[in-house]
Amino acid sequence: MRIREYGLLLLLIAALAAIPACATGERVSPTVAEPGGDISRALRQAEHYTALGQYAEALMLYAELYDSCKDGNIAETYIAVGKQVREKADRALQKRDFAHAGSLYSVLLESRVTDAALPGKLSFDNDYLKRQLKTCSQALLETGLIKYRDEKLDEAIAAWEKILAFDPGNKTILKAIDTANRQRNSLKRMP
Repeated sequence: MRIREYGLLLLLIAALAAIPACATGERVSPTVAEPGGDISRALRQAEHYTALGQYAEALMLYAELYDSCKDGNIAETYIAVGKQVREKADRALQKRDFAHAGSLYSVLLESRVTDAALPGKLSFDNDYLKRQLKTCSQALLETGLIKYRDEKLDEAIAAWEKILAFDPGNKTILKAIDTANRQRNSLKRMP
């Protein structure tokens, strides 16, 4: 077990120990945890999601737990997982794995880990995440344009679809994919 993972495990144990002080019998929202689930079960589930690399689910649970009881140990674990995801995203970006990095930055942005409820605890904010998402989108857009110009339409579409995984409403990309699909279909009909 790496030092960082060990530290995260210690934070989770501390959060579990704080449960009696957090809320006596308080229930977590059934939209986030299993119906009727208690806080300790939700924490175990969040830990499980983190271990599996299912960060969106883990961060959603930590957000719900933090919102329900405002416990400092839960907040620390929530923040620690947020930092872990940011580090993974930054490493993916350095390796030019723009699709994976974009996906992780998007998870962080949607997770609310940067909310004002946790000021000064993170070395990044929503503006940073948005800049990183833009960097990922731009790199994949350019990759797609190069493939498009080389008449590798399937590869261009594949590059652009990676953007939609973390920016599904991107109108520029949707239009580019539509144009490339129409051109590909026209070429297939040619003798």
